[in-house]
Amino acid sequence: KFNKNPCFPIGVTNGGWTAVLLSSSNPQSNHVTKLERRYNYGVETMKKLMPIIVLFLAVSGFAQEKPKAVLVDEFGQISCDDFLSRIDNFYNQINNYPSSKGYFEITGSKEFLTRKLYIELLFESAVLQRGQDRSRTTIIRGKEAGPFEVKIWLVGVGTEMPELGETKWDLRMPPGSPPFELRSDMAQICDPPPIGRVANDLVNSNPDGSIFVVVHGPNHKQRQVELWLAKKMLSSFSPSRVHYLLRLSNTAYSDYYFATGSPKRTDFKSYF
Repeated sequence: KFNKNPCFPIGVTNGGWTAVLLSSSNPQSNHVTKLERRYNYGVETMKKLMPIIVLFLAVSGFAQEKPKAVLVDEFGQISCDDFLSRIDNFYNQINNYPSSKGYFEITGSKEFLTRKLYIELLFESAVLQRGQDRSRTTIIRGKEAGPFEVKIWLVGVGTEMPELGETKWDLRMPPGSPPFELRSDMAQICDPPPIGRVANDLVNSNPDGSIFVVVHGPNHKQRQVELWLAKKMLSSFSPSRVHYLLRLSNTAYSDYYFATGSPKRTDFKSYF
């Protein structure tokens, strides 16, 4: 029985409440009578909720992780027709996601330098041959270590970038290296590539290197036409770094090489 004394709640606890009774006969008295009702509902409830809270935090953290880039393809040395089919698939993936961007990563130790440069030229050729948008892709000259390898990546908006490890390649050609073919107008399956970036980088990295063009034709007139076309293509290079070799053949075309030193005519496989 409360004897009609006023009851003033002073606080609510987990799972219960606390009431205070003040004596009406002596309002100034410090004597208080407490009626408490307490349960361990709060502790028990937290124990039950803890696994759910942990799971929620884990799911929330997972949901906040950025999506990963997609490794579309990876390969080593392959044939030209196989390469073209892989580039077709690569651009199909890119075109399916208009906001995405592609990365063509080339890696391998220095001993694979010419192979790496060749696959770079082949990529430029394939994009042009297939009429694709070159601005949607970036060539990455990756780490100079390990075997020759190509990886093709698809990266969407908000996607975490792969660790591409872009590297400044050592493009110095070892002494006595055979001429490196930049382009041949007689390419069969893959179209002749543009040689601008690769040729320019090789010329800048090798002070004793030059571009050599073997001009073919069945007669003087046709060889002069091929010579004019070759000079037009290489007009951005210093004339002192470009040399032309004329050769009699049944068909008019030109082959483009980079070589250091003073190679013999017979060092060029198309000049025999």
